[in-house]
Amino acid sequence: MSILLIDKGNTRLKWQLRQSDIVEATCIEDKDIPISGVFNGLTDVVLSGIYVANVADADFENEVSAWAIDHTFPAPLFIKSMREECGVINGYENPEQLGVDRWLAVIAAHNKFDENLCVVDVGTALTMDFVLKNGQHMGGFIVPGPQLQRRSLLNNTHKIALTDQLSNGVLGKNTREAVESGVINMLSAFIKQSVADAKARFSSPIKLVLTGGAAAQITPTLDIEYSLEENLIFDGIAMIAAKHK
Repeated sequence: MSILLIDKGNTRLKWQLRQSDIVEATCIEDKDIPISGVFNGLTDVVLSGIYVANVADADFENEVSAWAIDHTFPAPLFIKSMREECGVINGYENPEQLGVDRWLAVIAAHNKFDENLCVVDVGTALTMDFVLKNGQHMGGFIVPGPQLQRRSLLNNTHKIALTDQLSNGVLGKNTREAVESGVINMLSAFIKQSVADAKARFSSPIKLVLTGGAAAQITPTLDIEYSLEENLIFDGIAMIAAKHK
């Protein structure tokens, strides 16, 4: 039987159907699409479990629970950040306050790479977490992602018109290009400097791991080594699911 993995973010809802670590289907929808529309094609699927990472409002959990009941599916498991899980020790003073998406990305990355890590998720926000080889999560940073930064300029300035396509960080020859390149270069510089600072702080190499829907917008300007992991949060959810079989 298959398991349904759900990642509810601030702007998008993503789900995957997996069976024995094989991805059978993936879907990405706007966060405001009704549950019935998002999961319309799953009504005939036989599910052994539903596992949810939700950083949005609590109403979503009620909606998913009701949907599962209506279709006689197993009750969803809503994943929360813990003090310790899958070899990772949460570095937050209050572990539950660490966003579950960050927590899952760190868990998946730690179990995939046997190194000190900088895990960067580029989405609505750009989050950055450091985890040592021994599994100790050291904390991290949160800054606005590319879209939020561009919108900030749009909302607070006049006569700036931007497209949906960010540039590759080249020098802007007009206002639109200057804004788009500036945002990407700024985020890229922040990532590179943070990795360099961590190397000095821990006196050890740091592997950069990127994930998130906007990660590909940053990579053209990075001149340091990195691994791009598109399914990192889903991989983390799957690891939690495996513990609850």
